[in-house]
Amino acid sequence: MQAALKIANGKGPYVLHIGQTHEHPMEDAITFLRRDDIVGSQKSIEQFLLALQKSDPALRRVFVEGYTEKDVEHIENLKKLDTLLKTRQVFQTAHPAVLRYLVNYYFSTSEKLARAYSPQSKIAYGFDYIAMKKIRQVLDYFESNPPALSGEDADDFAYEEGRARDLLSGAYLFGGKHALLGDDSPYLMGAAVKMYLDENMDTISPTSTSSSVEAAFAELDKVRKLQQQIIELKGIDLKKRLSLVLQQIALNKSFDAKVLKEREKTAINFIAHADNSDHAGLIPLVYGDMHHFESGLREHNRTNSDSSLGLIEIRQI
Repeated sequence: MQAALKIANGKGPYVLHIGQTHEHPMEDAITFLRRDDIVGSQKSIEQFLLALQKSDPALRRVFVEGYTEKDVEHIENLKKLDTLLKTRQVFQTAHPAVLRYLVNYYFSTSEKLARAYSPQSKIAYGFDYIAMKKIRQVLDYFESNPPALSGEDADDFAYEEGRARDLLSGAYLFGGKHALLGDDSPYLMGAAVKMYLDENMDTISPTSTSSSVEAAFAELDKVRKLQQQIIELKGIDLKKRLSLVLQQIALNKSFDAKVLKEREKTAINFIAHADNSDHAGLIPLVYGDMHHFESGLREHNRTNSDSSLGLIEIRQI
């Protein structure tokens, strides 16, 4: 990690922009092809934040790219589910039937989630991560303490054990891309959210509104369609190519305004209006490497001198 002071602000507070590489929001194939970069980036961020907490235990909250207030609420509900799986009596028993109950619970709950979320949503990844941790824990227990079963009981247990292992292999997971990444799949939901579900972070804070997310996706879709047009254009039709180039120039300006600058402005607004008293001068913000908050924060400071924010950029090298 490499740090650079972009905006001085005395003793703080400072926005600590931790650049990240994340999954592509619209193209699964790109996520698959870049999986090593994505996982490597998120693992580095996790290690960086954990190291930061050792020097400053107060750093227990992080602002995360792309998350709206509603998304944060859903992640908090996943944390409650994790607590439920840890405390509910049926999951504490050593009886072999717990494996059947847990696998059936996974399928019934994932069906409900499927009606509300895309399989590629971070809610899906979070649910899978929590459920898989518990299933793995139960399987490990029975591997160390094999149940004394025979006949039909032994056959039933072997069947449920097989279903559980199929789940762990990614064969039926709700967040379907897990099978592509194996044990590294939790990092698709981002290091900060993984840390929150692992109880290494107390709070995930939003950086987006629903409207800003929708606007960004609309622009990304325009870019994708224009790129497809350029790829499919056959022959040397100079007039058509010139038209597409001009469209791309205009689209680049719109993309910069709606996907980059507007989202950065929204994130700054969330940070500026949050209660940052629990941070000892640093406000971690995990956001894409292609984003730069210097101009947006300088503009904020010009009109909000009583609540100015410094900026430190952290880049992976």
